Amino acid sequence: MKNYFTCVRVPGLRLGLALAGIILIFSLSVVTAQESRGAIYGYVSDTGGELVGGAEIVILDGPSRIGEVFISRGQGSLIFDGGFFISDLTPGTYKLESRKRGYKAAQVQGVKVAPDAPTKVVLTLVRIEMLTGNIKGKVTADRKALEGASVSIFAEGEKKALLKTKTAADGSYSFENLEPGKYVVIVEWNRKEVYRSKTVEVKAKKTETHNVTVEPAAVGEELGSVSGKVTDKDDKPVSGATITVKEAPEGARKPEARAGQNGEFEIRGLKPGKYVLRASKGKLSDEKRVTVTSGRTTRITFRIK
Repeated sequence: MKNYFTCVRVPGLRLGLALAGIILIFSLSVVTAQESRGAIYGYVSDTGGELVGGAEIVILDGPSRIGEVFISRGQGSLIFDGGFFISDLTPGTYKLESRKRGYKAAQVQGVKVAPDAPTKVVLTLVRIEMLTGNIKGKVTADRKALEGASVSIFAEGEKKALLKTKTAADGSYSFENLEPGKYVVIVEWNRKEVYRSKTVEVKAKKTETHNVTVEPAAVGEELGSVSGKVTDKDDKPVSGATITVKEAPEGARKPEARAGQNGEFEIRGLKPGKYVLRASKGKLSDEKRVTVTSGRTTRITFRIK
């Protein structure tokens, strides 16, 4: 039997020992199988010589294992980075393709597999300098911003979310640097899906605005608000004071607000129920108990001292 313990040089990394070990395993398996099977081994790199882990290697044509997908070793492995090994192949001629998101797929044809030796293949991917686009929007319920809703984006036809985010205090969300294509936006509230979009198309160098309106019933109940003013002991407005929620109904959010130049503030999207709010600035503070009513804005005044 031939000796395959030859050091293979890969740009930036030596895989000789690793590949030799793999080939030894293959050689033993060949003996066991009476040299009736073959194998393909190698690595995936880009045009700059950098090894590419996590790339798919697919058998497009050949005597066996057509359509099967293999993955090149990723950065998590110290030895096999970019490498792959496909065993148990019927001898003959194969066609392979390697692909990974962000790269142009690479194919190699005429890969001859013999029963007495593994065949080495190097697949080179070309990085795509892709122009990207964005999706942004606001999520509202009963014409009020829905803060803290979970927003996910899926490539059309895929079951795994590409990206996830939470809506801000004004209900806004955004996804940036998306590859041009078709996507689906899903909104969840308290871990329940309350909205699923139709196809949202992203174009290069464009921002698609996709606003979402959620039915009040979908978020459990119609929300309420608290607005008011923060003053000092002389009833003068206090700007920059922070308003926080100290106590809230079970499962309710606890957002913060900041008083404007005239001391005015507003906290929207609150679950109906009883709250304790606190206004503070420096060492001065005041607390108020307030009941939030569905679909209404409750007004209070803090006097910090």
